[in-house]
Amino acid sequence: MKDTHPPSTAEDTTSSSLRDPVCGMNVVPIESTPMLELDGTKYYFCNPGCLEKFSSNPAKYLTPQPSVVPTIKPGSEWTCPMHPEVSSMKPGACPKCGMALEPKDISLIDSAAPDEELIDMQRRFRVSVLFTLLIFLLSMPDMIPMVRLPISNTAIAWIEMALSTPVLIYGGYPFFRRAWESIINRSPNMFTLIGMGIAISFAYSSVVTIFPNLIQATSMTEHSMVYFESGATITTLVLLGQVLELKARTQTGNAIKKLLSLAPKSARVLQPDGTEIDLPIDAIAVGNLIRVRPGEKIPVDGVVTEGFSSVDESMLTGEPLPLDKAVGDIVTAGTINLTGSFVSLAKEVGANTVLARLVQAVNDGQRSRLPMQKDVDKVAQYFVPTVIAIAILTFVYWFLFAHTLTNAVMNSIAVLIVACPCALGLAAPMSVIAAIGRGASDGLLVRNAEVLQRLASVDILVIDKTGTVTEGKPTLLETIPISGTEQEILSMAASLEQGSEHPLAFAILKASANNNLPLSKPEKFQSHTGFGVTGELNGKLVTLSRGTLSEIEDATAAKRATILSSQGATLMYLKADEKLIGVLAAGDKIKSSANKAAQSLKSRGIKVIMLSGDQKEAVAFIASQAGIDEFRYGLQPTEKAEFIKSLQLQHHVVAMAGDGINDAPAISQADVGIAMDTGSDIALEAAGIVLVHGDLRGVEKAITLSHQLFTNIKQNLFLAFIYNSLAIPLAAGVLYPSLGILLNPMIASAAMSLSSVSVIANSLRLQSSKL
Repeated sequence: MKDTHPPSTAEDTTSSSLRDPVCGMNVVPIESTPMLELDGTKYYFCNPGCLEKFSSNPAKYLTPQPSVVPTIKPGSEWTCPMHPEVSSMKPGACPKCGMALEPKDISLIDSAAPDEELIDMQRRFRVSVLFTLLIFLLSMPDMIPMVRLPISNTAIAWIEMALSTPVLIYGGYPFFRRAWESIINRSPNMFTLIGMGIAISFAYSSVVTIFPNLIQATSMTEHSMVYFESGATITTLVLLGQVLELKARTQTGNAIKKLLSLAPKSARVLQPDGTEIDLPIDAIAVGNLIRVRPGEKIPVDGVVTEGFSSVDESMLTGEPLPLDKAVGDIVTAGTINLTGSFVSLAKEVGANTVLARLVQAVNDGQRSRLPMQKDVDKVAQYFVPTVIAIAILTFVYWFLFAHTLTNAVMNSIAVLIVACPCALGLAAPMSVIAAIGRGASDGLLVRNAEVLQRLASVDILVIDKTGTVTEGKPTLLETIPISGTEQEILSMAASLEQGSEHPLAFAILKASANNNLPLSKPEKFQSHTGFGVTGELNGKLVTLSRGTLSEIEDATAAKRATILSSQGATLMYLKADEKLIGVLAAGDKIKSSANKAAQSLKSRGIKVIMLSGDQKEAVAFIASQAGIDEFRYGLQPTEKAEFIKSLQLQHHVVAMAGDGINDAPAISQADVGIAMDTGSDIALEAAGIVLVHGDLRGVEKAITLSHQLFTNIKQNLFLAFIYNSLAIPLAAGVLYPSLGILLNPMIASAAMSLSSVSVIANSLRLQSSKL
């Protein structure tokens, strides 16, 4: 059997490091390494416990687990990317614009499943191409006079009509169906124009073929008045445009598909009796202990309870460097465990994990609409009737004043075909989908596109101190020895704090673990609420508690402790047999990215102001470290909201970034609310943007994304307006009197298809933009 967790743990002469098939740890085989030979293959283990588990049931660790394939749930809703208000319980075409509907919850779709509409359009395109080429061959005598077929023009016309009928009925069926639905729903759209153009072309040519004497054209032969090849070519080229557009639109959903691919299908759960079993991800419950081995994706959000490893979180946060995870650290579903094996306690499962919330928020955000879209919709509402009116006027002019029925028909068809309201309607929605997907790949969770529109106008960023500029949790800043070394003081304090659950205790224990310091077990440990902890270590009564600076007799130590206290640090006094032997300073450490992000925001012309409920000295120190010039201290939650309101009364557009419950009123008051995903649920609910990574770099990226989005939308609108402004008059024949130029309907259909594709392609550039 082969190991399901490569590289194989079976003996391999080409590898010096193998993998334990039970826990996944890397094993270097030596003489004392536990080993079991099974069916001629040697398997190595990190300890006898793993060997015992493997021996009892080898198939459990060697048999691949079946994967769970997501499917579309019955009753799932479908909506239109251009008109999110449209809702249907089954796939189909939008009654307003004719575009294919998409599922509202894209997370329910198998990302590997084929696009049925794309396959259908490709099939219709291939059939239409075959018949259109045959029609072109029959039309060669008109296009190339030297090519003559030994049959009459009348016979050729009948053959062309027969060959174009399958193209019209089979290839053009989706367009005629959508055109008819647009008429029924009184919502004319691009397919209304396409259906009219194809139908008029075929009907006109059929009348000329069946009743050749009905229409007299003195300057043209009867065969030259037949345009079956135009109708077939228009249909084929529009089908090609639909294929290209569907392929391009598929790429706009790649962000969610990539996020969905991060979720593992199963997890290894530790049982009370010590055994481990693989369960489907849906069966994992809060409180389960999960074993995560090297190279595996973390299945659910949790807290490390055993082991140590490095975890790659780049797929959620955009940060390239892996993060070390030890006991007490949080791990997130979808991230990749790189080196060690560890056990985590499941805290959030199913739809409550960070990954699931990110997928849902991205899905909802991509379906949202910008306020500016209302103006575009008003233009589009009158677009199709205006084009139809222009087509009628074109026919009247060429028939009554130019006295040529053929040109009257073909130019009016060209006007109908070349106009592209779809490019206009897609300009903003495609950019929004691409932008929100791009943000998700860098840990920006945008709840609504309108937030990005407001963010682009922000001129003041107000930020909370704790959890936004700082880490939001206590860290041991410094150990000040009075008697002994720093290591001895820290080791003694950590030994005493082993039985405490206070946040300051975790800070001390983490610092001790980072320095690999030995710990002793305290005797007679007691925790005194509001005072500290006591216990016996090596026969001495040891106390770690709060105190006063006056207790420090050593001048050097007193000076350093005074400085740290003025910077907002919490001082803890370590005493042995009532004698002060050291001082430990803990505090909220500034995030490494805060200063650079603040400077970058200021260089953009955005004023950064920090608000805090903390004391003046602590706030001033953090502000100076972060390079923030203006701050307010000692503020209550309502006072923060009032401060933002005062800025808005001065006609400023204000964004507020915070993470705590006390930030929720200010986040709600701001024009744009930004919350750190490491913060409280109330702050997350109040915010329009959530930063998965939880620091100021995310704010900077969000502002960059908002500007890129509106630049892209302006480009799309320019492409759509300039195309229609030039193409429609050209199709009507305005250049014919001066330059003799007319737009062939076949060229018009190609131009119309490419206009929509160009808008989508330009939108897709956002997916590779740099934030």
